[in-house]
Amino acid sequence: MKAMLYTLGLGVVVAAVVGLALALSPTGMPETATAQAQGGLAAPANVRAADGASPGTAVVSFDAVAGAAFYRIGWVSIDDIQAVQADDREWLDAFDFKDVANKGQTAQALKGLTPGVRYAFIAASVPHRFGNAQHWSAWTYLNTAPAPTPTPTPAPTGTPCPAGPGTVPSAPGGGTSTPTPAPGATATPAPAAQVDYDADDDGLIEISTLTQLDVIRHDLDGDGASVHSDYAAAFPNAMLEMGCFGVCMGYELTADLDFDTNGSGGADPGDAHYNAGEGWLPIGDPETDFRFNTTFEGNGHTIANLYIRWPEGSHLGLFRAAGEDAEIRNVRLTGVRVSGKDQIGGLVGSSDGSIAGVSVAGRVAGVGRIGGLVGYNSGSVSGSHSTVRVAGSGDRVGGLVGSSAGSIADSYATGDVAGSGDNTGGLVGIIGSDSDVSGSYATGNVTGDGHHVGGLIGFSTGDITASHATGRVTGEGGDVGGLAG
Repeated sequence: MKAMLYTLGLGVVVAAVVGLALALSPTGMPETATAQAQGGLAAPANVRAADGASPGTAVVSFDAVAGAAFYRIGWVSIDDIQAVQADDREWLDAFDFKDVANKGQTAQALKGLTPGVRYAFIAASVPHRFGNAQHWSAWTYLNTAPAPTPTPTPAPTGTPCPAGPGTVPSAPGGGTSTPTPAPGATATPAPAAQVDYDADDDGLIEISTLTQLDVIRHDLDGDGASVHSDYAAAFPNAMLEMGCFGVCMGYELTADLDFDTNGSGGADPGDAHYNAGEGWLPIGDPETDFRFNTTFEGNGHTIANLYIRWPEGSHLGLFRAAGEDAEIRNVRLTGVRVSGKDQIGGLVGSSDGSIAGVSVAGRVAGVGRIGGLVGYNSGSVSGSHSTVRVAGSGDRVGGLVGSSAGSIADSYATGDVAGSGDNTGGLVGIIGSDSDVSGSYATGNVTGDGHHVGGLIGFSTGDITASHATGRVTGEGGDVGGLAG
């Protein structure tokens, strides 16, 4: 949500998303007015603020609101509100907020506040993510605790007696003394420090290990809320909401990852995700409610040596299936070896979402709807490319996408493509009537044993603009073309 504030401008977003109806009091501080938009949800009652565990943090508590999907917690410092009003600006220019999913909690921790400053806090109920706030509470106030003043360490007094390495002070009468613990006393371990898994506060949970990549299957909407023990083990001692400044909204890579965990140069039983020869278990599920459905930001990092071998499997890739709200971007996959039956791709088996800035290199094989990047695309692919050798024993085989009912723009494929059935293309096997390909090309050699074989697209009833192909095309059946079959 904070990213949205920066992108669209605080005043616009507060008016459209915050839904805050306020009037100024005689002292200049806004007063809440009843909000009726979308009606139904009550305002959180008994809103209170208290200092958090460390300077610059606070905990806002409130009574639960039945039916609220999210709570919206807002805050503003008195210094900031006075400053913007002195400049004849709206007080909303100083206001900030975060949305938190309602999981039955009655408190929310906030970080990034200024120690020793007076703040005003407010809370509202929200029917759905990014929805309009319904009823706002009254303001509550807190003078945040000041930062601690370092205490100087006093200089030692007296003259210490030198001792040799490993010696302890002498006990009376000679010998050495050994401290004896009190009967029944046990050491109390220090509490584990909480870990911020969104250190840059961009709302994306940071992934730096294969174990963390593996467990995102237990939190497919990326909000950082999972009761699965594997998820908790991969993100130990996570701060509330993983430390996201606002609702967690997905994942981002912060390191390169390699599935060749034993460094042997390829997939073998010594690798952590070899799984008796089946390899990686793709993330998500073709069922609508279990698709990967959030952001995956690669930050230009590489995932190497992905291996999957499911001869009768469908929807295979790093991800099995991506939903309409999925955004997978800016990641490189190298050394890919993926094989299955239907809807097979190096990145994702089937995608209804957005794919941008992704590259895949390696080999992908299957029967039908086989692509170097995506097996079946009904979303969008842009700025992506495939250097993959693609082979399919059935229909709809393409160097980048096997079958597309969506859009493909500014993308290319350079690997050779071979299909035993119909609809084989250097870039896409087949595109539908509502689909389009623009600004894209293919350079690999294309071989098809069936009908509709093309250097760029095997079969098309959609639009093709500003695109080309340069590879050699060979077809055994009818309808063979240098650009489209």
